[in-house]
Amino acid sequence: MKNFEGDYHLDQEKWLTSVKKEVKNPLLQLNRNETLFRILLQEHLFQFPVEAILVFINPHFHLYQASSSHPVVFHSQLNRFSKTLKSNCDGPLKAFHSKLAEKLLALHLEKSPFERLPEYEYDLVGKGVVCRSCHSLYSSLQRSYFTCGKCQLREAYLPAVLRNIEEFRLLFPDRKITTEQIHDWCGIIQSKKTIRKILNEHYDRVGYGKFSHYVSKRV
Repeated sequence: MKNFEGDYHLDQEKWLTSVKKEVKNPLLQLNRNETLFRILLQEHLFQFPVEAILVFINPHFHLYQASSSHPVVFHSQLNRFSKTLKSNCDGPLKAFHSKLAEKLLALHLEKSPFERLPEYEYDLVGKGVVCRSCHSLYSSLQRSYFTCGKCQLREAYLPAVLRNIEEFRLLFPDRKITTEQIHDWCGIIQSKKTIRKILNEHYDRVGYGKFSHYVSKRV
């Protein structure tokens, strides 16, 4: 399952963005995962047919030159795909289904043992809003749009800033979200008033004055 956004083009085995930037081919990843899953089933003596399908869930994604032979389901096809799954799964579950589910749950790892994050410090990390296409820092902000100096992508400032705030929360969970902190983190945005407005609209404020900070909105 992928949450790609924007226009992509297929050039034989290459996947290209609208600005001709090549990205990893998700079909190759799908094939690799299918093989690994088959091996996993064999190792634990399960005999199940495996059908691998690549699902794109974002309604703002389009893939040009896509072939009907590709095992791909797009957002507009999800309802039909769901009905097809249900029609193929009307039979009752049996004991070996439960055994497979129990084995998969037992093998599941919440955190990868191979994950090795590099050490980093706030003062040594570059500040700015990251381009969602090439991951460079946006070079300019004009008329509520960021522009990337490397790939020329334009993105509305609100979703970009919200994404940047969430990245800050992930990287520095012990730091409080304040107007001053996010203003420094975003770098390119000169107005603290703009930052304060975004935080007030999309987060809950805790406390008052210089001791106030923001947390996720309560559902």
